[in-house]
Amino acid sequence: AEKLYAGQDPRPLMGDWLSSDRPPLQVGIILLQRPFTALYGSSSGLHYQILGTIVQCSWLAAMWALCRILGFGGWRIAQVMAFSIFSGFFFLNTVYVWPKLLAGAMVVLAFVLLASAVFESRRPSTAEVGLAGIAAALGLLSHGGVVFTLPAIALMLVLPRSFPGLRQMVVGLLVFGLLLAPWSAYQKFYEPPGDRLLKWHLAGVVPIDSRSATQAIKDSYQHSSLAQIANNKWENLKALLDSPEAVRRRTTAERAIDLPRQKEFFHLASGLGILNLGWLVWFTVLCRRLKLATEPKRLHLVLGVSVVSLLFWVLVMFGPGTTVIHQGSYATVMLLFVGLAALLTQLPRPFVYAALAFQAVVFVTNWLITTTFRSADRLPTAPNIFLLGLTLLSFVGIIYVLRRLAHASFNEEGADRSVSHAN
Repeated sequence: AEKLYAGQDPRPLMGDWLSSDRPPLQVGIILLQRPFTALYGSSSGLHYQILGTIVQCSWLAAMWALCRILGFGGWRIAQVMAFSIFSGFFFLNTVYVWPKLLAGAMVVLAFVLLASAVFESRRPSTAEVGLAGIAAALGLLSHGGVVFTLPAIALMLVLPRSFPGLRQMVVGLLVFGLLLAPWSAYQKFYEPPGDRLLKWHLAGVVPIDSRSATQAIKDSYQHSSLAQIANNKWENLKALLDSPEAVRRRTTAERAIDLPRQKEFFHLASGLGILNLGWLVWFTVLCRRLKLATEPKRLHLVLGVSVVSLLFWVLVMFGPGTTVIHQGSYATVMLLFVGLAALLTQLPRPFVYAALAFQAVVFVTNWLITTTFRSADRLPTAPNIFLLGLTLLSFVGIIYVLRRLAHASFNEEGADRSVSHAN
């Protein structure tokens, strides 16, 4: 962004990375605001941090929209949001401004637009498909990792009643392709090849390579035995659960990260934390041992798309053990947070509050009390009284807003249930 603002050629980006290796949406957002930084003489680094953090907070709007189409009232939305806000996954990825939550938010928005039609057993309208195509393209222009969720979203439209018509598909594909075309042309003609990450994840080829992505993937699989390929996929599956082998493969620098944070950063099961109990609730629901207050089909669809996305990720990544959170789709993680948290809210409220309190204690212990991301590298420092006070005020403010949301919704939820019974 700084090179483009100064009128400089962005080639090369830094080290052996090309500017065509990283999608451009957040760069464009920064450049729209960059003249104001120069006007007021503020630090471009601070400007990038503040604006980047605001952009990553788009996950709140996307997950809110998802909760609304699931039919949640204020209390249930408050609980789902609280489980998410007090988690290391959302905290770290909101303030660490790689544009992965932005990408996830865009794809979740695409899911919301299309799932509305599935919930109502109808074909999506042209406007819904067009907007979903725009959202999906913007997600890919933010970060390519969300590509692992898109096939699962497309698969949910296979049902005859929800399958888009020819006109809808043409419009969706057209806007999707038009938005991606300029960036694809930049990668192919201005600074080729622009496919390093594709080869890295899907072919296991880390160094710069002159082959096409298709050829690299073909060669990697041809040079691997069936047993080795199967083992790679098995290790990918185990990496979701934080297997010992996955920990041993970490570099020395990665092992220096505080272990609880390391697990939450790399492994999906650790990142979900207490929400993993939702899997047991879902299994109980599928066995018809528990009835849901929410429309069951809707939660099944959210979790079904998530599971299909995870399986696709495990199978497509070359491996072994490469299915760590930051190399996958944040859209899938966001769907899981909503689906699993919503399942926990079906349990008695004392249990829900106890689980949420546990989540908050773990979050404060792992992410706020610890003074540095790599505490082994330096001596403990004196606490920053100002930031501790700001943190406390933020906690009080967040809890106050969520409490008001939950309290104001009781009449709304009661009215919704009355209307449902009447219908």
